[in-house]
Amino acid sequence: MAGPRAREYYRDSLGQRVLFTNRVLMVLLAAEWIGLMVVATTVSPRVWAGTQSSLHPHLWAAILAGPCFILPAIGVALLCPRRALTRHVLAMAQLLISILLSDASGGRIETHFHIFGSLAILAGYNDWRVLLTASLITSADHFLRGIWWPRSVYGVLTVSPWRWVEHVWWVFFEDVFLVLAARNSIRDLRIAANSKARLYEGASHDQLTGLANRRLLQQTFDSWQQGSAELRCAALLFLDLDLFRQTNERLGYAIGDKLLSAVAGRLSGAVGHGATLARFGGDEFVVFLENVSRDEVAIALGQRLLRTLDSPFHVDGQEWLVSASVGVSFYPEHGATLAALQEAADRAMYVAQSRGKNQCVVCSPEVIRTEQNMREIARSLSAAVSSRKFQLAFQPLVYTDGQPAAFEALLRWNHPTHGNVSPSTFVPLLESSGLIVPLGDWVLNEACRCCEHWQRMTGSAAGVTVNVSARQFDQRDYPERVFEALAVSGLRPSSLILELTEGALMQDLDRARSHLLRIREAGVRVALDDFGTGYSSLSYLTELPVDIIKLDHVFVNRELPRKTPILAALIGLAHTLRLQVVAEGVETETQREELTRLGCDYLQGYLFSRPLPPEEVESMLPVGFMPESSLSAPFLLQ
Repeated sequence: MAGPRAREYYRDSLGQRVLFTNRVLMVLLAAEWIGLMVVATTVSPRVWAGTQSSLHPHLWAAILAGPCFILPAIGVALLCPRRALTRHVLAMAQLLISILLSDASGGRIETHFHIFGSLAILAGYNDWRVLLTASLITSADHFLRGIWWPRSVYGVLTVSPWRWVEHVWWVFFEDVFLVLAARNSIRDLRIAANSKARLYEGASHDQLTGLANRRLLQQTFDSWQQGSAELRCAALLFLDLDLFRQTNERLGYAIGDKLLSAVAGRLSGAVGHGATLARFGGDEFVVFLENVSRDEVAIALGQRLLRTLDSPFHVDGQEWLVSASVGVSFYPEHGATLAALQEAADRAMYVAQSRGKNQCVVCSPEVIRTEQNMREIARSLSAAVSSRKFQLAFQPLVYTDGQPAAFEALLRWNHPTHGNVSPSTFVPLLESSGLIVPLGDWVLNEACRCCEHWQRMTGSAAGVTVNVSARQFDQRDYPERVFEALAVSGLRPSSLILELTEGALMQDLDRARSHLLRIREAGVRVALDDFGTGYSSLSYLTELPVDIIKLDHVFVNRELPRKTPILAALIGLAHTLRLQVVAEGVETETQREELTRLGCDYLQGYLFSRPLPPEEVESMLPVGFMPESSLSAPFLLQ
């Protein structure tokens, strides 16, 4: 059988045949009882001679057959219709009344024809054990009466006491064909059950992952909701893979489908019992968690789902990183229907994506307001990008003595309704919509133009750093876009530093390595941003051609003394690999002194300056202030 559902369908079909055969035999036994009494009163006295004709024993046998075995057999069939014992009871009753009919008719109703007909009906059970029971009863009857009372079975014309052997042979001969017919019938039932199971799987399960689909999840929800009138709670988790559509377009749908199947397998293992995991299409998954006693249970499940995606996926010999955003809604707080719960969880998931992805957010009135604002902001993005409503601000990276070495270009947007919108809000929207690519090109060109202007006006060698998104870096012609920005602005390649996160580089390691090699060969330098927060930063550090690492601000906070050993190890490792180190998030003199003592090359943070508009950057650079080797050790230029 194809699976448990096919076995279930097979048992149901077989059970329906058993019930049908039971009904046929019950009706037949009742009719035969009446027929037996008619034969005993009309045919039997004329057939039998001698003393038996005056006693009429067949009439008594016909009358007593009902209460002795016909009515009890019908009663057993009504009380226990599906039990195997019922089939054997009905078989014995049918064979006994067949024997009585043949006896009462004096052989007019020949035994083997009537017995064969009974066996044919019993074959409807598709159970060879029932046929064996009937055949043994028939053989015993033929043997006993064929020797001692042959005329009672074979009629007045029978003269040989060995005629019973022939009849027994015919019974078993027919059994062979009935068993073969039952076998074919069982085979047909199995084929039909497998076909029905496949149709069900196709209609209620996702063909790619084997998970439940919308239809089955709706059925599960309806069954749960109608199962009891008691007040219960449930949770629905809506999970969407971050930037998977772009990954799917880049890798091709064949690899994307394999990756989705691997993701589904991990999620299934993390969900466990008491929950239904469904795929709603694309990269969207839904978990329905029944009878949740506390909200913390659903939130913990959401966090577990995110953690299970942390380790890389191995597809076609390559490693892929996948993250997700999860929204959670609760029944009946956020809705009494599956559609309402899904909409609420979708809103929470949308907010999780806007907060930087790889998060689990519970639906609430505040989340709904945030989601509405986010969607309004998202609708304004396209017009803002096309009309260049964005501005650049620049935050300095300084030497340990506080002198500026370069400036990081930071994107800013003043929304006409919502005011200054945080980059953590609109950047994820830009990435998901694809608008980050044209806007990223504008940022690159504008940053290069501003830097060249500062250098030309002040004689300084201050460089500029530009953040590059994963989707932007994944463009096949990205190196050409960088070279074009440098050519148009006139900026020296050594003055440009591109900042990339580990996630942007890991999505396609081969392409990332190719892009980086071409960019660095042209003289542009590369910084690995948010270093130390990814699981594989150290393992890939020697494989990726980068020049600078930027330590994430989590290492530079009020607990700096506790993290000093880690910082010392990271800075020492970077210097051993001939890389320079920038520490982000420096806000106090204590942090500055400690990082200087540890040998950090450059610092960045509010202690030195907040992001500045372009005109203020030029004013803080004295003419001829910066040395030519800004942010560049000699070994980086070799």
